[in-house]
Amino acid sequence: MGISLKDIFKNDEEKLVKDRRNTAIRNMIIFSLVVVVLLIITLTYKFWGNADDTRRIALTQDMQSIQFAMNNRVNSRINSNSSENYPGISLEEEPQTLNINGYEEEYRYGYYYLASGDLQEIATVLNLPNERYFVNYETGDVVNVDGVKYKKKRYHSIDDIVAIFKNEPVPSDSVVVINTASDLNKIRQKPRGYYKLSGNIDMSEYASAEGWEPIQEFNGTFDGRGYTISNLTINRPTKSNVGLFGEVQGDAQISNINFEDVKIIGGEYTGTLAGYCSGTITNVHIANGDITGMRSAAGAIVGAYGISKMSNCTIKANVDGDSEVGGAIGTLYSGIVNRVSFDGNVTATKDVGGLVGLVRVSTASTEISECVARAAVNGKNNLGGFVGELEMTSNNTINVIDSYAIGSIETGESNIGGMFGYIYAAQGTPTIRLENLYADVSVVVKGQTSGGFIGNSAVSNSTTKNAIECYWKKDLAPGEELESTGTYTQGSEFTSKAKTPVEIMMRREYTDWDFAKVWDIKERETSAFLRWENNYKVEDKDAKK
Repeated sequence: MGISLKDIFKNDEEKLVKDRRNTAIRNMIIFSLVVVVLLIITLTYKFWGNADDTRRIALTQDMQSIQFAMNNRVNSRINSNSSENYPGISLEEEPQTLNINGYEEEYRYGYYYLASGDLQEIATVLNLPNERYFVNYETGDVVNVDGVKYKKKRYHSIDDIVAIFKNEPVPSDSVVVINTASDLNKIRQKPRGYYKLSGNIDMSEYASAEGWEPIQEFNGTFDGRGYTISNLTINRPTKSNVGLFGEVQGDAQISNINFEDVKIIGGEYTGTLAGYCSGTITNVHIANGDITGMRSAAGAIVGAYGISKMSNCTIKANVDGDSEVGGAIGTLYSGIVNRVSFDGNVTATKDVGGLVGLVRVSTASTEISECVARAAVNGKNNLGGFVGELEMTSNNTINVIDSYAIGSIETGESNIGGMFGYIYAAQGTPTIRLENLYADVSVVVKGQTSGGFIGNSAVSNSTTKNAIECYWKKDLAPGEELESTGTYTQGSEFTSKAKTPVEIMMRREYTDWDFAKVWDIKERETSAFLRWENNYKVEDKDAKK
């Protein structure tokens, strides 16, 4: 019995239907699997995205709480003149590196590592047992060590995270890395940018003719990250606002820069970093500098400074000029100067000081604390081992505390003092507070306006004045006579005590000074010095002596 053609077609048709059904089922299964996978991916992405957003919100709030508590702690410390240490472990000796958006950044100067226990010290309400932070008490920056992811990037700084919430440009995304002197020169095209050095920079290619052209109106952020700018040369004696930057404006932040082999000649407002600065300066160190201002306001760091804060700076240099010339700052108008030291020679005609030439307190209160001047000061009028002239022209306050001057004043005609050359306060109700200061300065005796501590004091009777535990070293040649204050108007004398060369090297003679946290001394070997100085060593290659 044979197979009919009809049966063959029937079998093929049944097989075709079956194959189509199987294919449809398989395609449906595949489609369902794809949908499920996509759904899982979507839900997972949404879940992790929400989780990341939640973490970022919580982290931002925590960092802002830390910043608020930290700033309160700092302000309390300043207002009470407390010398307590900040919570956390300083990173100056053991720097830490974090990756921010693929860019390795070192945290060292000014930063402290905070664990949960340290957090409890600065704010009792914080509950962050699993978080770790770097904080900078000077700038208010708070950095989360573990970071937080956002669009496949890592953000650490509180400024970055806050910018994300505000839909603003993220600061760390806009960082411009400076590799060469040519890169540095391009900053003038965008003076409000955010810049970081990636290595040492030799400025020799800009040394000919007038040398480097100062970058004017800088109002950005410049982080040297501890690298060195060498051979900065400027020869512009008729120009104003002369330095690496000509004028640094109020919102600017400049930090962590070393300068070596600096030679600058300018007119009015001349300095290595800037001619005039009203921004924040932190950790600027100068070795082997020669700075000359042909007119007023010349200083190794800045010609004139005001409003903000300068801190943790060391200088080995020689500064010359006409008037208002200081080792670190030519003219200080206002603000805070903390932990700044100068070593070298300062020479000018008028208002000449080992640290500051002229302090003119007019628009805001001012503080100078934990500062040092080791200087040979020379000129004609208003010469001080620490400040040439301190002038109060408003009802504000100046505090000069925990500082000292060592050196000599060998020439001069009037108002010559181991610590201050001339102190003046007009009518009104200003406040002058001098506390825990000493001068170990050899002062040329020129009539009644030479003093071991102050040359001349002319302070109005309405001025509130305090001199607390202030000393000067009395080491005179036979026949020489020198008093604490050379001359003063009635009621304007600031009391300071003379110490012999032996007494100035004995800890017991510094009554009520804080030798646990602020001061130190090598008994019978040295006079008192500041503890922070041990952490800042800048080599001086061949500065003139």
